[in-house]
Amino acid sequence: MSGEYILGFQVKPEERLENTCKTIQALLNAFQSSPVFGVQYSRQDVGGMSGDVFTEPPSILQETEEKEPLEKPLRVDAFAAYFSDGPINGSEPRAIVYSEELGVAIEQLKPGFTISDLWEINLD
Repeated sequence: MSGEYILGFQVKPEERLENTCKTIQALLNAFQSSPVFGVQYSRQDVGGMSGDVFTEPPSILQETEEKEPLEKPLRVDAFAAYFSDGPINGSEPRAIVYSEELGVAIEQLKPGFTISDLWEINLD
């Protein structure tokens, strides 16, 4: 089956083996009764059926204000800027310079870009 693995370890001295086994079984039972999947949510019922009794929704409605959409500032996407550059016939590659930040030699950055810009992931 895919996704299965075997976890192996050694318990010494052998007298601790039974106590370790009980601890692992207790942790497994606790997880199985209330698993943690990394997402927490809370459910709030706002009316509807509650058993056999119908409950009314709250009488106070919250007013919402319509807001103008915020204008997103233009972002500089370093990946796109470098990708579109591509190898151009007859053009000279950018100079190789030492990066104090990384401690290695790198291709000189385009004007307006920083090392941290190259690591940012922009999802829009």
